[in-house]
Amino acid sequence: MSHTSARPKVEERRFAARFLRGILAASLLVGVGSFTPRGNAYLDGPPLGMTGGFGEDTCYSCHFDYGLNQGEGSLELEGIPDTYTAGAAYPITVRLTHPRMERGGFELAVRFSEGDGAGRQAGSLNADDDRVAVVLAEGSSVQYARQTEDGSIPEGELAIRWTLRWMAPNEGAGPVVFHVAGNAGNYDESALGDFAYATQITSRPRLIRPER
Repeated sequence: MSHTSARPKVEERRFAARFLRGILAASLLVGVGSFTPRGNAYLDGPPLGMTGGFGEDTCYSCHFDYGLNQGEGSLELEGIPDTYTAGAAYPITVRLTHPRMERGGFELAVRFSEGDGAGRQAGSLNADDDRVAVVLAEGSSVQYARQTEDGSIPEGELAIRWTLRWMAPNEGAGPVVFHVAGNAGNYDESALGDFAYATQITSRPRLIRPER
């Protein structure tokens, strides 16, 4: 879901967030602990299909207390070339920052951006360590890279960096698009007070000039 398409529902979601806060406050006052929104249910990776690409939602669909890409934080993709070489391997870094982040997560997919193969898996993804897991969507060829629970813990300067490798598709393939969404959470056992981010980058195949 894009920020533009989500905008008409922002006020409704903010009202819902205020309503949930009221329930939490009332529960605390009367000593009732049965209401526990599952804000931390996805420490070991969000549901598949939450990258914001090709009609997918983002973390904002659940963490809607603030607008998408708002606040003092950021979500960045590093290492993606403007033009890629067929079959080459590229180290990719996902970097999420926020000054109040207690836990964080992400989800990334890379797919062909146009033509008959638009939306299909482009190349392959591999995790560099156990802080990232690469999961294949059921009944699909699309791979999703996402954090593990160990990978949800911020490092110094309240930032998290996840590293993985992308093997570019074979020769003759077209442009590819990386979609990534992230959530900088406050780790308070609710879906409130978190900041959702999303971004995308397109990479095009390097043209090989014929030998003369």
